[in-house]
Amino acid sequence: MTEKEQIREYLEKLAPLKGNLSENVQNLLYFIVYMGGFASYSQIRKWASSRRISEHGLNGLVGTLNFKGFIEASSYGFASYGYSVGRHLYFNMAFRLLKFHRELCQEYQNLRIFKDKDISSEKDLLSGVGWNVVCLDEAHVIKNRETVTSEAVMSLTASSRIVLTGTPVQNYLVELWNLFQFLNPGLLGTYRQFSSRFIDVPANETQMRRQQLKRIISPFLLRRTKADVVEELPEKTEITYRIPLTSDERMQYEVMREKARHQAESADRVNMNVLASITRLRQASCNMALTDSSWKAMSSKIEAFLDLAGEILSGNNRILVFSQFTAYLSTVARELEKKGVEYFYLDGKVPAAKRSEMVAAFQQGEKHVFLISLKAGGLGLNLTGANYVIHLDPWWNPAIEQQATDRAYRIGQSQNVTVYHLISENTIEDKILRLHKTKRDLSDAILEGQDTGHGITLEELREMLAD
Repeated sequence: MTEKEQIREYLEKLAPLKGNLSENVQNLLYFIVYMGGFASYSQIRKWASSRRISEHGLNGLVGTLNFKGFIEASSYGFASYGYSVGRHLYFNMAFRLLKFHRELCQEYQNLRIFKDKDISSEKDLLSGVGWNVVCLDEAHVIKNRETVTSEAVMSLTASSRIVLTGTPVQNYLVELWNLFQFLNPGLLGTYRQFSSRFIDVPANETQMRRQQLKRIISPFLLRRTKADVVEELPEKTEITYRIPLTSDERMQYEVMREKARHQAESADRVNMNVLASITRLRQASCNMALTDSSWKAMSSKIEAFLDLAGEILSGNNRILVFSQFTAYLSTVARELEKKGVEYFYLDGKVPAAKRSEMVAAFQQGEKHVFLISLKAGGLGLNLTGANYVIHLDPWWNPAIEQQATDRAYRIGQSQNVTVYHLISENTIEDKILRLHKTKRDLSDAILEGQDTGHGITLEELREMLAD
């Protein structure tokens, strides 16, 4: 059967449901048939533009077709479909399904969308359902096998399982094992077997073992980068902005670094004391007052940020500002207030409904600055109203920063995007950047069969603390 005949057959299957399909969805189906059974995304965008359908509306149409196509093509029929999303995505997902795709909820009464915390709290109820399909969005939420959420998800029974994530490995290779333990239990053996075979291996065997792992998991992966699916994104410029410490900051920093170096040298493994010292150094690189409550001088990095932000805002641009340290972000917020700059502020304490309100307001043009905790807002937000992104401090894994940047640099962005990485010169932040260059992103390492698959080692920490 040709692709065109398959599409026609698919249309016939949907014919009885026409009353539940919007006119635009039907027209898009007919357009695909007209194109011979296949249309690229760029072709569909041109079709949508000719009908004055917005980018947001088009994404809704394509999502509807993909969802219906998946259901109709399922060899299991459709009895129940569970979809798990992180709390930060739940409101956006429910809004889209209920407002833009009401026909889905009318047609498929067994569609259920759960926040990840709901799966934990309703574990007994949900594990008793025989799901046809369970799909985990932002699946790295179960990366740690010892969490309550991971345990609850593993208890679900399903004929088919799908996981969606932009970072299958964030820090440690064992995170991949847990994803596959849900997706295809037993494929990678037990936790101990996986560790002994792919993690705790001699250095001269590492690359060979990574290649073996890649061959095992490749049949179960569909990897798409932004370049694969988006042909017309505007230009993105990345700038590393190095900021020298003042003489007083330098003196204080060196005292702290020397203390941390001694701790690392005397340790026989990466322990909590060493990691705490590293964290204090990273905080001191941002603002000395984060580690010394008696410190009164203005942080050189905050001063540089305020100058940069002022210059950007003078051109009527809009900025997303990310940091891993909420205390640091709060200090930046107070300094912006002194200058009369209005902003939105998002960290883990902001209720889900409130964050949705702020995102919607920002997208509609309200305020020009959005301060965001990397952990709370690095995923799941659509903030294409911004055309500048500022990272106030670097994270160990550049993929996490990249996902935060992608809150602005994503489908729907029509402006060029400029990304600033603020780095305190000759500090541990410089060393972290160096680590970015020598260590491949862990997910790339596995997907491309490279030899990086461990977390940061004691030797690497000692190198960071050296003169």
